Amino acid sequence: MDVHGMKTGMLYDSENIRAAVEGLKQHYEDRRIPPIVVDPVCVSTSGHVLLAKEAVAVMTKELFPLATLITPNKSEAELLLTHLQDDGGLSDDFTIKTLDGAIAGARTLANAYNVNVLLKGGHLTVTVRDMSALLTKVAGKEETTKISIAWDSAENNMEILRVKTLKPESELVVDIL
Repeated sequence: MDVHGMKTGMLYDSENIRAAVEGLKQHYEDRRIPPIVVDPVCVSTSGHVLLAKEAVAVMTKELFPLATLITPNKSEAELLLTHLQDDGGLSDDFTIKTLDGAIAGARTLANAYNVNVLLKGGHLTVTVRDMSALLTKVAGKEETTKISIAWDSAENNMEILRVKTLKPESELVVDIL
């Protein structure tokens, strides 16, 4: 069977991560590894750490370079950003509390690990007011920006938004790519 892409799930520790990396490198030694999505399952919804502490370094140094996309949630992104800070790569504390913070965190991870990042927004409260402010901010910039908002073009999901009139304080789930 020809594999056109793959995704990792919870790998738990350094040994499992290294086994996955070595297996991929051995299997694809004479050809290009297909696109890999790495879900760095390391923090549960309730805040429990699910990845052994030493495994974060192995994941970022050995698995992320093979990845096409990483998909951390807010807590996982904060853990990865803290890891960058601990390694001396960041001087700021990156607790993600706002939409701007989520965008900055995703950009920081993308730049630090040279990988695309989809920061999943299920753990961050964003309001219609926040999105409108971001739209205004982006529209007011003369420079080319990499921020684009699929607000009106999210055809299937827009039906949900059209059913109910949204107030400025209405909460939305926003993913940052």
